[in-house]
Amino acid sequence: MQQPTTAITATGIWTKGHGVRPWRSNAELIALGVVGLGYLRPDDRVLDPTFGRGAWWKDWSPSVLVHHDIDQDGVDFRALPYADGEFDVVAFDPPYVCTGGRETSTLGDFNDRYGLRDAPRTPEALLAMNVAGLDECWRVVGPGGLVLCKTANYVWSGHLYPGAHLTLEHALSSTGFKLEDSFVYAGNVRAQPVRSRKCSACSGSGVDSRPGNAHGEPCIVCGGAGRVQSEAAHARQNVSYLYVLRRPRSAKVVKGSPALPLA
Repeated sequence: MQQPTTAITATGIWTKGHGVRPWRSNAELIALGVVGLGYLRPDDRVLDPTFGRGAWWKDWSPSVLVHHDIDQDGVDFRALPYADGEFDVVAFDPPYVCTGGRETSTLGDFNDRYGLRDAPRTPEALLAMNVAGLDECWRVVGPGGLVLCKTANYVWSGHLYPGAHLTLEHALSSTGFKLEDSFVYAGNVRAQPVRSRKCSACSGSGVDSRPGNAHGEPCIVCGGAGRVQSEAAHARQNVSYLYVLRRPRSAKVVKGSPALPLA
């Protein structure tokens, strides 16, 4: 029997003799990865309540794709205007990186795509918003149906925030999903924006504070600027995770939603 020469991996397409080529885009991940493994079928009734610019569906789309975006039509993914169990698959790509007060080379475009100008500005508040949306996805997908949930870890205020881990933990422990599969998308990396912090040697004064400096000589650490350049303390978090979550064929419900009959 002839051995296969290609394979779908979590991170891209493996080809014999060439190794793994990472996913070129989210659209390719959907078309070749998710569709290729049968998680999405042409006749599925699919809801995308976080449509944005439609990036997921540029290479492939189902025959029935119902989509919303709060900036475009005001539909909030935490309160979807559909009956319980109305869809076979829900594509959930919420704003999974907290903006806080940061400005980076890509953040402005990210905010525009997800309508984040007024989004929660702490990781905890953003996580609460997104898991509420995940619970709503559970409600509108039928028993046995799938939710494709995109999430990521990220650095916020000098600390690595485990957003992907916490989202998955909620999905499995609190909501009741089963993890069917997972994919990893590595985005492009741009130069880290230059940031500075107050010089600790001179407390920001720019003056050498060591005993005996009676002439107000410049600080030997910052050169008299009062500030020093901050160095990266974490690896760039340039990957996101796409979790394939299945709602079991049971009558379990979330947040007071009416019980659904067994499929």
